[in-house]
Amino acid sequence: MLPEKSPRRLHFSAAQRDAMRRHVEVELPNEACGLVAGRGDVVTGVFPCTNTLGSPCRFELDPEEMLEIFKRLRADDHLRLAIYHSHPAGPAEPSPTDLAEAHYPTVATVLWSLGPGGWQCRGFSVESGVSQEITLTFAD
Repeated sequence: MLPEKSPRRLHFSAAQRDAMRRHVEVELPNEACGLVAGRGDVVTGVFPCTNTLGSPCRFELDPEEMLEIFKRLRADDHLRLAIYHSHPAGPAEPSPTDLAEAHYPTVATVLWSLGPGGWQCRGFSVESGVSQEITLTFAD
């Protein structure tokens, strides 16, 4: 299920943040990708997926894995809040490809980027090729 509008903020637990970070680290040098589920703006689950492109500059979520996750979310009455992925060598902001391929305006984008200071994580809503940053919070 999809939310009616893109969230303006997302609240993650420390364990959810750490799970995403471990996933993006394991997938280096390629982009990692996955789904974020929840209710309202509270994240209830992070679901790492296979990047079927196996590329350092593009991603595609494995469709069979997505279908299984969607079934679980529907059964639990949870929504797809965001798609997360990494930019191993790029900025933590949507690339032109990300903007062009953002087909779900009510689903946020969570981006992980590896820079000189370590990993950075930022969130965005993307609609009609335009991104706007949203607030991400991580509980300790």
